[in-house]
Amino acid sequence: MSQEKADPKIEEKKDSRSSDSFMFKGGVEIFPFEDLSHLAHGGLKACRARGKKGEDLFAVLCEKSLFPRTGAVSKYRSLQNLHMARVVASGVSDGSKHTRALLSEQKYIYVFENVYGMPLWTEGHSLTMNLRPELVRHTILPTIVTVLQDFKQSDFLHGSLHAGSLYAPMGVKDITKGDLSGIYVGECLSLPFSYAMPSLYLPISRASVPPIGRGRGVFEDEIYSLGILLAVLLRKTDPCEGFTETEILHAKINQGSYQAIVGDNRIDVYFLNALRGMLQDNSDQRWTLDDVAQWIDGQRIGSKQGGFKKLNANRPLSFNHKTYVRPEILAFDFQDNIAEAHQLITGGELEKWITRSIANPALKSHLQIALDNADKYGQKAGYMERKVAQVSLMLNSYSPVFYKETQFLPDGFGVSFGSALAQGEEISSYAEIMDMNLIPFWIEHQDKGAVDAAVMLASLEACRMSLKQSGIGYGLERCVYLLCDDAPCLSPTLSNYYVKTPEDYFWALDDMCLNKTMPERIIDRHVAAFLSVRDSQMIDAYMVDINAKIPHVRAMSILRMFATMQFRSKLEKAVGISNWVVDTLSQPLMERLHDRLLRQKVMVRLKKLANEGDIVAIAALFEKDTALRKDHEDYTMAMANYQELLQQEQVLDYNIEHNKRYGQGAGREVASIVSAALSFLIVLITLFVFFGDKLLGG
Repeated sequence: MSQEKADPKIEEKKDSRSSDSFMFKGGVEIFPFEDLSHLAHGGLKACRARGKKGEDLFAVLCEKSLFPRTGAVSKYRSLQNLHMARVVASGVSDGSKHTRALLSEQKYIYVFENVYGMPLWTEGHSLTMNLRPELVRHTILPTIVTVLQDFKQSDFLHGSLHAGSLYAPMGVKDITKGDLSGIYVGECLSLPFSYAMPSLYLPISRASVPPIGRGRGVFEDEIYSLGILLAVLLRKTDPCEGFTETEILHAKINQGSYQAIVGDNRIDVYFLNALRGMLQDNSDQRWTLDDVAQWIDGQRIGSKQGGFKKLNANRPLSFNHKTYVRPEILAFDFQDNIAEAHQLITGGELEKWITRSIANPALKSHLQIALDNADKYGQKAGYMERKVAQVSLMLNSYSPVFYKETQFLPDGFGVSFGSALAQGEEISSYAEIMDMNLIPFWIEHQDKGAVDAAVMLASLEACRMSLKQSGIGYGLERCVYLLCDDAPCLSPTLSNYYVKTPEDYFWALDDMCLNKTMPERIIDRHVAAFLSVRDSQMIDAYMVDINAKIPHVRAMSILRMFATMQFRSKLEKAVGISNWVVDTLSQPLMERLHDRLLRQKVMVRLKKLANEGDIVAIAALFEKDTALRKDHEDYTMAMANYQELLQQEQVLDYNIEHNKRYGQGAGREVASIVSAALSFLIVLITLFVFFGDKLLGG
């Protein structure tokens, strides 16, 4: 939450603003109760918005536990593609009373220009659209390819390219009647990558995990999605009609994606070779974007060679009341039957089946690697689950990482973990995964590996080190922010705020101070970890003292942290925090001052600063190079003098007690000096009396 100066022009319009709307980013009016459900996906809310000049906009209100792709906004803005809605504004809603009354909590909001008409497909409708080939070829396909080319150039991934995310222009009522002059591609920033994508459009490995664990994706997957999209737009029948998602997945593995999706449909000959190329399950064999562009330009693109060989057993294996001839299908079903799969593995039946019925030396060697690696860590907690997961990976190159009830691709681990924590789910399995080598094992034994494997392994190692430390700022809380860049601060004390940056945290605290809802402990484990990972210079220097048991040490470190935030980020005055500092945080610091006059002087200055919001100035009053240092030096000198006098007293008491003649010599010397002085004085007086008159000339 930031404090922005009000625009005079906006102030003039306040009277005309609806009570059911709120202002966002200084000039966008959002109407949260005017739903535009056709523009929202994944359970989010989309609503009407209006620009400064009356522009037609729409806003998407994101969920805190489903981390929007805030890190991809800059790339999205750079696209400048006419077939996608432009981002007008993005950020966190303000904390005003009016906005709070309309929203249950602070939201991250995206505002787009509204160029969208009706979607080409909506949930519940048939996946056989049977559009005219000419419409797909000359209107829909060129637009999508143009958008993908811009994506490739900007190193951006959409991740949700399907019929439901394509829109006709405004005013088009029926796309089948030939009045479709163009299409628009929907937004993809409000949810994690591929979260709202129907699994049908995803490659086998990515479709096999829950939406939250699908990871960041690769560009080859966009080409696969394009192939599925074209098939859905063109085909007359659905070969997988009535199938569950799992059954569609099995059909893709058994038959290949092209055959499973296209089946016996008579597709226009122009598209056939392209669909085969785009729907290759092996990404090395799949067409590239350049291949697609050349095909559109009229060039003939041949099929690519290579890839893995599909294995079939000559004798089926019975498992969990089913029979299997494909090791990939068997491995997928291991995920839902861990105990039975472990029995199959340890009983030796699986190894015999692979040896005798599949007779593939490479697969047998891979199985042995999985068994040896699982046994290497001993039979401690999670042994059975880890062993089954590793064996599954070796049997199935499409296999995701799974452990107990958790399934994800390695690059989706951070989002999956963070979302589970945000929703209050059980997270012990995530901690165990980070403590074992399950993800590194997956990366090592995958043909293509994972996205940013080196970065991922480094982050996991940092997490393992964090789990070994119990201090504030470490532990599981730190792992969330190390693994998920888009995660906001998940501290329970900030449940009504959307904190993306240290600056957001600063303003959230200021708002709580103004509303008298300041928590007793403002820096908990989540806050410390969040600030340390997002900007270590804000808190790391004070981390040890923040956790100190001595009140004035803890208070001084917190005050310095706030001052650092305000100074480094050049934040505006924070009246709420400054008043809280003066009323509460300064108490242990004032008690630390020993000079009563100095204490009174500092208190007078604090009262003047309370409503100025200058945390830096408040911190300066207690810094060691100013008042606190002088007070400390004076106190130290006084204590030294006191100790010296006390020591002298102790010496005198000891001598008097243990030496009865102590002081006699010194007494005689003093008496002699005194008597001599008196004698000298008497002589002077006598001389003055007898000789005074003569001396005066009398």
